[in-house]
Amino acid sequence: GSHRPFHPPRGPRRPRGAMESSQPPLSTSRSHFERGVSSVVAQWTALELAVENRWGGRRSQAKAEKLPGELVELVAGPDSDDVDHQLVSQYLEEFLEDEFHTVAEDGSIEEIAATLIGMWRACRAGDYSAVDAAERKASRRADVVAHSQRVRTEDDDDDDDDDDDDDD
Repeated sequence: GSHRPFHPPRGPRRPRGAMESSQPPLSTSRSHFERGVSSVVAQWTALELAVENRWGGRRSQAKAEKLPGELVELVAGPDSDDVDHQLVSQYLEEFLEDEFHTVAEDGSIEEIAATLIGMWRACRAGDYSAVDAAERKASRRADVVAHSQRVRTEDDDDDDDDDDDDDD
């Protein structure tokens, strides 16, 4: 019989039958993941409250804006091979404590950590549905917040402007 010599597969092992192109380029996965992380962080109520109430001082907003990039680096950066949801949870806990002097005891940290780890795995496999879902949820939430702020503003106005005619 014609026995071909066995050659071990080169590079990372792929499941049998997987196409060579099953894993997108790292840069593609990463850019999708960045959008997903931003959306997930934008929906984090504990962080939102910390920023709104300036628990991190005057630079609260700037501190919060740094978080998505730091999380992307942690989860999808060059040293992320053994990053698990526990490490991400710990990172988020320390971030809240160090930057905002607060603790989230609502389970949100574990939830976010698990979401991000799962999302990165999916992104590496070319599945961006979790990113899309997070973005949809974040934009719906932003609409609701904007609407409730508009309603509040309209209620607070009480047409004070008409009372004082000092502009002439």
